Amino acid sequence: MKKCISLLVLVLLLTFSIAATAEAAGDITVLVNNNKIAFPDQKPYIDKNNRTLVPVRFVSNALGAQVDWNGETRVVTISKKDKTVTLKIGESRATVNGQTRYFDTRAVITGSRTMVPLRFISECLGATVEWIAKTRTVRITVNNGYTIPEGTELGIILPSKNDNPNMVDLDVLISLNNNMDQQLKDLQLILASKFGQSVAEEVTKYARNKQVSTDILNKSWVVNNQHIRVASSYGNWTISIIVWLPGVE
Repeated sequence: MKKCISLLVLVLLLTFSIAATAEAAGDITVLVNNNKIAFPDQKPYIDKNNRTLVPVRFVSNALGAQVDWNGETRVVTISKKDKTVTLKIGESRATVNGQTRYFDTRAVITGSRTMVPLRFISECLGATVEWIAKTRTVRITVNNGYTIPEGTELGIILPSKNDNPNMVDLDVLISLNNNMDQQLKDLQLILASKFGQSVAEEVTKYARNKQVSTDILNKSWVVNNQHIRVASSYGNWTISIIVWLPGVE
């Protein structure tokens, strides 16, 4: 009788433990440029190495990457423009553009989903990652938080966080020799993705004042503690739009 009771208690403890683990696994929120990623079945969770693991396909797609799975070799390949990352299930290393890099956990399969370390994959694809412990939220920022149109003719520089001596958030160059209407439309979309439609329209409207090389532009705005400047000198065939990081005068 005592053995039966002990066995029942053990089963109950295991049940509650699994339930608690499942609850903890399901309450992690992942945001990409403030858009919440939906995980239809297997949820993100923190593994025994204190690393957040996520289903590779949903996060990679949200970061603009393609995912290929080889069931025979149990290798997942993540591709985005000039970046290719391959990981093998059960290993704690990856190949990034031909170079081997190590991380301090392992890629695994959980609930029929390939789970990979979120920070490692995101940073390999050029994103920045922030963990907010209070709300158990992972905030991933791509392209410094801007939406960049595919195939745009704009000259765009998005400095990385670790190599940015001028503290620039976004550097855009418009050429009067290209399609101005399309470039201004793209500029408006980019600025609206971070500062809202009203600000984007105002900045774009001002930039439109440059019709020929002899027109001069020089105006600044401060939005959400970030300076935005549109400038073009006399005789210049380009328009410069620079957004500085928050707090930069």
